[in-house]
Amino acid sequence: CRTTVATEKKVRYRKVESVIEEIEKYHLTNFILHGDTMTMNKRWIYDFCRAVRSLSFSVRIVSNYRVDSVDLETLKEMKSAGWWMVSYGCESGNDKVLQMNKKEATVEQTKKAVRWAKKAGLKVWGYFMLGMYGDTRESMEETIQLSLSEPFDIVNFSVAAPYPGTEWGQIAER
Repeated sequence: CRTTVATEKKVRYRKVESVIEEIEKYHLTNFILHGDTMTMNKRWIYDFCRAVRSLSFSVRIVSNYRVDSVDLETLKEMKSAGWWMVSYGCESGNDKVLQMNKKEATVEQTKKAVRWAKKAGLKVWGYFMLGMYGDTRESMEETIQLSLSEPFDIVNFSVAAPYPGTEWGQIAER
């Protein structure tokens, strides 16, 4: 994701109360939370779920996460608060490509995260990239096979881009 480049690798969390105020003010019943690091702060996500359950109306939530920062209990908590879908940045179906691109997640973590989400009763959207630094025809085929072998409800494939400020961006520039 470009988030760490845009924010200079700083994770920023809004106060739960502030987000809940906006949800109430605009009576948001369906929304997407774009925050791939949200589940890295378990206290924030549990506090948010508790606050959402106290609203006077029901909500339906979709949000994106890293596959290496979720667990079954948190996903169940999210489901009970109104989540109906999670989106995972799976990136690649090849561990070597993930490592070359400085991704901390593994293919096995992707599989676990998808299965946990399904067990929690959530739909799953997987984001994949083709043409990542180090990708080959074979590794891209592994990525496609991963998308087919797990119970994703939706998959999205993008062509990878070497963003400025990333290591791959520097390699491409050279």
